[in-house]
Amino acid sequence: MTGKPSIAHTAARTSRHTSDKLDIQMAFASNKIIIFSDGESAIECHRFFAKYGFETAFFVFDKKKDEKFLGAPVFPFDRIDDEKLVDLDCPIVIASSDPEFISVVKKRMDGLMIDGRLVFDEPLMYSAWLQELLDALSFNNKTKPNEYLSHLLDIHPANLNNGPSATKALADYVSRRIQKDIKPGQKTLGVYYPSAAYRMNLGSEAMYDKIRQQGYNVVFLFGVLCGDQFEKRNYSYYAGHDIVGSLDFIDVFVIPTVMLGLPEQAKKVLFVHDIYDSPLGAEQKPSVSENSDYPHESAFLDDLDYVFLPCTAVMRANIIHQFVRNKPLCRIPGGYIKLDSNIRYFQENKLPTDSIIYAPTVTEGNFAEYVSVPQYGEKIVEALLDGFEKYRIIFRPHPHTLETEAVQTIANRFAGHERFDFDSNASYYNDNYCRSAIMVTDMSGTAFTYAFMTLRPVVFFSHRENYVAEAFGNVSYFEDREQIGYIATTIDELRKAVALALRNSRRFARNTRIFRDRAVFNLGKAEDYFAENFHHIVEGTRHKDWQYVVAPISQAEARLLEPLHDCVEHCLGETNNLKETVKKQQTLIRKSERQIDDKIQEIEGLRSEAIDKKRSIAALKNSVELKTEENRKLTEVLDKRTGELQNLRLELEEIKSKWWFRLLSSTKKRLTRDRKADREG
Repeated sequence: MTGKPSIAHTAARTSRHTSDKLDIQMAFASNKIIIFSDGESAIECHRFFAKYGFETAFFVFDKKKDEKFLGAPVFPFDRIDDEKLVDLDCPIVIASSDPEFISVVKKRMDGLMIDGRLVFDEPLMYSAWLQELLDALSFNNKTKPNEYLSHLLDIHPANLNNGPSATKALADYVSRRIQKDIKPGQKTLGVYYPSAAYRMNLGSEAMYDKIRQQGYNVVFLFGVLCGDQFEKRNYSYYAGHDIVGSLDFIDVFVIPTVMLGLPEQAKKVLFVHDIYDSPLGAEQKPSVSENSDYPHESAFLDDLDYVFLPCTAVMRANIIHQFVRNKPLCRIPGGYIKLDSNIRYFQENKLPTDSIIYAPTVTEGNFAEYVSVPQYGEKIVEALLDGFEKYRIIFRPHPHTLETEAVQTIANRFAGHERFDFDSNASYYNDNYCRSAIMVTDMSGTAFTYAFMTLRPVVFFSHRENYVAEAFGNVSYFEDREQIGYIATTIDELRKAVALALRNSRRFARNTRIFRDRAVFNLGKAEDYFAENFHHIVEGTRHKDWQYVVAPISQAEARLLEPLHDCVEHCLGETNNLKETVKKQQTLIRKSERQIDDKIQEIEGLRSEAIDKKRSIAALKNSVELKTEENRKLTEVLDKRTGELQNLRLELEEIKSKWWFRLLSSTKKRLTRDRKADREG
């Protein structure tokens, strides 16, 4: 129908032009859209909205088309009028990249008094980027039409041509949606998983249920999605694309790694993901300014309020902090939640010990010169495959290096080997740790996780061992390596160390257990410890066993605290000197133990040889006894035969005697007859 709009239609348009947002939301309840297009963008746009539950009411093209397109009616642009639109208060999407066409359509809509909030000309509205974001937001909510897209259409934020404006609009909606889901009037804990890695480090759902029972909300937030069991929990939401930064109603965040971008007012609790003291990454080192005498804490560490520490090696003795911080810091002797679950899994799942696992650390940053993969990775795998034929060789690189050239080169080179396994699972390793007799690594924090979980030895490949102390300072990780294994600096030493570790596994199991039980906080009870003491964090009350760091917040305070810090450091230095002396003695003891183990191995070898000789002698003796018994039986048979022959001889003698008697008698008679005959003759 053509012509000017009727008075009723005009009144309706005027009313819509002045309507509030509620009217717009009611308009979208029809779940329909109208697409204006000048080309192929119509298909892309239609498919995008159809995916999220919106139906195309009809298409409007600038040129003549068939009466139907993708199952919807088609109208030419020059014949569209108010009567076509009056009964369809739904979004009008202009699917075109031509500014002139977009301008013409918008003018036509203005002429028809269409509410401007109903007209969308931004390509972002049906882009792959927005589709990715909507899919992520909807991972646990499959309602149609998609509530997030409906919200974006509803508010139609200004400058929707760029991602940040759309993200901000959706982030605000996610924030309101979460607040609607949780209990009002309760403080909220946000458990944030920024990546697929380290998710098990933040504990089980049971731990958070205990926190809920104390009257707190708990929500689970994900920076990326990977479809694992964590994302199936109740109160789970996508918070990537910087959405997490808008969730300012959350009181406490728990995170598995240092990061920025969380709401400023929230308390941040870092669950340290390395079980032992490890070298700092570049992002954690303090910043130094030319205009200040005292360095400022790294921004990543300065954003933290609490650190949940796993063991004594990372619990600093000096509570006077040497770097300037913007806020206080509390160190919690908490434990290592993941280790507790790992030990339970190891004890409950007895897998065959048929493998050796090679688990190097990241290949970039300030560790690059000291890690093994780029220069020695292939050689290490080759040496293990060639030297230990009874074992499968598992290559498990650091999750952040899976796609690097060096890692892929190793994976591709040995892919066809029947005893080579490439472990690319970023968050799960329990089965491969359980089946590995030893671990080979360079400087990965997982070395102590593996040793404390399995009580099996670790071989550290350190081709720049002479420079480690100078490069990283007094780091317990390096100082305590021989508590759980051996250090090898060449491929040849690696082969020998692996063989020795396999032979001495029992000794390492005994020593590692003692070392672990002394070092790890709350072993087997870390989850309970956090849940039972969470109220101290969220309510800000002090705990008698926690370490509250005294940190300067300005250059002036740093200057005042410096003498006290130095005094404490001096005392700690003296204590460390004593500890070093003890460590040296312990090193000598370990060396003596290794020598004793070697001698025991030699004695065991000689004993084994002696047992073999004894068995041989026993077998020979048994053989002689058998031969003796055979000879005895043969002698008895011979004696019996001899007796029988003797009897036979006697019988023959008797027969012979009788025969000779008869013969003589007969002969005598014959001679007598012959003589008598001769006399008579």
